Amino acid sequence: MEKTLQEKQLAIKEILDDIEALKSIDVQGNYRQTVSRIRRIRQRRSAFCGIAAAFVLLISSWFFFRGNNVTDNLISVTAPVGEVLCLTLPDSSHVWLNSGSTLSYPEVFRKDHRDVHLSGQAFFDVTASQKQPFFVRTDAGITINVYGTRFDVIAYPDESFTQALLVEGSVNVLFNSDKVECTLSPLQKLTYSRKDGEFNVENFAAEDMVGWIDGQLVFNNCPMDEILNAVSRHFGSRMKMTDFSHSDVSYHAMFVNGESLEDILNYLSLVSPLKWKAKSCRDGEKEYTVIY
Repeated sequence: MEKTLQEKQLAIKEILDDIEALKSIDVQGNYRQTVSRIRRIRQRRSAFCGIAAAFVLLISSWFFFRGNNVTDNLISVTAPVGEVLCLTLPDSSHVWLNSGSTLSYPEVFRKDHRDVHLSGQAFFDVTASQKQPFFVRTDAGITINVYGTRFDVIAYPDESFTQALLVEGSVNVLFNSDKVECTLSPLQKLTYSRKDGEFNVENFAAEDMVGWIDGQLVFNNCPMDEILNAVSRHFGSRMKMTDFSHSDVSYHAMFVNGESLEDILNYLSLVSPLKWKAKSCRDGEKEYTVIY
C-alpha cells in the first residue's frame, strides 16, 4: 500500500532523530584514541595483532580536483573491517563510513566547491551552503551534487551497481559527462548499472536506511549475490561464491543482534538453496565456500 505523505514525513523524522543521536559521538576524542593506539601498536612491532579498534589511514599527497589548476593536500580515511567510522569534514559535515570504505577529501575545501571521493559506502549529513556545492565523486559511474542534505551512497568498485538514497533535501545525480541526469526527492533511491549505463529510480523503505550505521545488516528484496557480498565485506571474510543458478530470486533478511558470519550463512541455507562449508587456512583464518 502506498504510504501517505504524513507517513513518509514521520519516517523521515525518525531517521533524522537517529542521525542527530549519532552526532553525539565524540568524533575527535575517538580519533585521538585511535591515533594513540596505532602508535602503541607500531612501537610493539605487532602490525598484525587483532585489536578491534578503528584503523585510520591518513595519507598526505597532492591531488588534482577537476576544474582547478592547483593542488590540495589530501586526506584519505579507511573504515576498518567490521566497523563504522564517523568523520567530521572541514566544513563540519558529518560522514559515516561503512566497513572497508575509503573517503578522500582536502584538508581545506575550496571557496567555490567541496569535493570528496568515495570508494565503498557512506552516509553524508552535509552542512548547507548555496555558494559552495558539495560533490561526492566515485569511480563507479556517478557523481552526487548537493548544497546541504542527508543521503547515502553505495559505490563499491567490485559491485555491478551504484546507488544513491536520499533521506532529506534534494540530490542531483551526474554521470560521466557531468550533466545532471536525475534529481531525487526524499525516500527515493537511484540505482545505476555499471554494465549497461542505465538507471532507475524507486521509493525505498525508511527503516532500511541507516541500519548499517548501527552495525545492522538489512536486506530488502536483494539477490543472494548482493547479500553475500555485503556479509563478506562486513566480516572481512574470505568467501568464494559459485554457481549462482538462482540469481533471479530476491530475499528479505535482517540481522540486528550481532549474529556471527556462520549464524547468517546457516539462516540463509534454511530459506534458500544455499550451501556452504568452511576450511581453516595456514594463517589461522577461515575460508568460506558458498554454492547457490
